[in-house]
Amino acid sequence: MSLLLLFSLAAQGQDTTYYDYDHNKVKSIEFARSYDVTAYDLPDSTRKVVRKYDKYGIIESEIHYVRVISVQGFKNYACDGKYKDWYTNGQLQRDIDYVTDKIDGELLTYWSNGKLRRKEHYRDNISVSGTCYANVGTVTKFIPYMVLPAFVGGESGLMKYLMTNLIYPADLEKKGIEGKVLIGFVVNKAGTITKINVVRKDNEAFNQEAIRVVSKMPKWKPGMVEGELASIHFVLPITFRLE
Repeated sequence: MSLLLLFSLAAQGQDTTYYDYDHNKVKSIEFARSYDVTAYDLPDSTRKVVRKYDKYGIIESEIHYVRVISVQGFKNYACDGKYKDWYTNGQLQRDIDYVTDKIDGELLTYWSNGKLRRKEHYRDNISVSGTCYANVGTVTKFIPYMVLPAFVGGESGLMKYLMTNLIYPADLEKKGIEGKVLIGFVVNKAGTITKINVVRKDNEAFNQEAIRVVSKMPKWKPGMVEGELASIHFVLPITFRLE
């Protein structure tokens, strides 16, 4: 047993990060609401597993990642393998197969009483078959697992908003500099934009202008998970291009 444990510790590196109620990093469990334990697979340095626990050590989620390199050469991690999360009573809530940030394979969800809620099969982020169940185990009407939040007015309305409100930083325009920023944010259940962050940075002037224009957006149509309103993370590319 001790030899097996020693081998396991040698095969993985591990980091622990603590977070408060606003998901800001804090220095220790004393100030934390939750913490992440990140395990790195040392023989395969491109992979890691992040497990989130509440401050009492009860597991909340487990996500497997692989490091990917974009066409532009940026390194990032994509969900690849299992995504699992749990109810506060310890019952498994979701068990989803991912391949580089796309659902690919089985998507299983459960009611808090342990009964199967949904069984779907996905291929390249598209649902190809599935069944929904009531919390007593009987088959019920099928509804989509997730409906993404949407800008009121659709994609054309969103493009019009950006074209009307985005201000090209004067110094960069004068120098002929172009750029692209990826802005992440959460659309909450009321459709309000919250938790804005820069997912992929560019020139700092571009970053700040992208944050400004997203922060001024009107309410979106909120997204849904399992037919219920939900706060959903969204990533929006904002391009600065000279004509």
